[in-house]
Amino acid sequence: GVFDVGFLKSVPGMTVCSPGDRRDFVRMLELSVAANGPFAVRYPKDAAYDLSEQLGERPPMVPGTGVMVADGSDVAIVSLGPVLRSALEAREVLARDGVQASVADLRFAQPLDTGLLARLAGTCRAVLLAEETTRSTGVYDAVVEALVHSGMNISCIGRCGVPDAFPAQDKRVHLLTTYQLDGPGLAHAAQALLAGADRR
Repeated sequence: GVFDVGFLKSVPGMTVCSPGDRRDFVRMLELSVAANGPFAVRYPKDAAYDLSEQLGERPPMVPGTGVMVADGSDVAIVSLGPVLRSALEAREVLARDGVQASVADLRFAQPLDTGLLARLAGTCRAVLLAEETTRSTGVYDAVVEALVHSGMNISCIGRCGVPDAFPAQDKRVHLLTTYQLDGPGLAHAAQALLAGADRR
């Protein structure tokens, strides 16, 4: 499953999306029915949890649009898919240390919301991408390109994800911890990214 975003994105005209929770999963399925081209919805083997209390009222689901979930000026945690829950947990951990973190849910790996990324480049000191894919098959390269194009220094951009190797077979919750994709792992990576940005 960590490789599928890469091979799906290689199909011309393919829309590739990944819901952050159960409600967005349903909305993406509804969107796929109305699509005029190939449409892929990526979801994990996990409980279908609902983040409605944290997310509040949701904007319309439009292909290629992400959404700002929470605002902050220090570091932006940009998530793709259900790792959104970890990003929200990381924001709480960072807040206890006085770090203001914004959280953005990309929702779509293709087409990518470059406008949302440009906004983050102009409002945050650093951006951390969280994705449950390998680096070479995920959206990291496209995200970096969009952020740098919008004026962000590449040293202020980080990533938590799966290495370019076959992952060990384990429960998803254990793998998230292994790859720093749980709340504490993302918070620690964000702190390290900010420390590096401050030394520039």
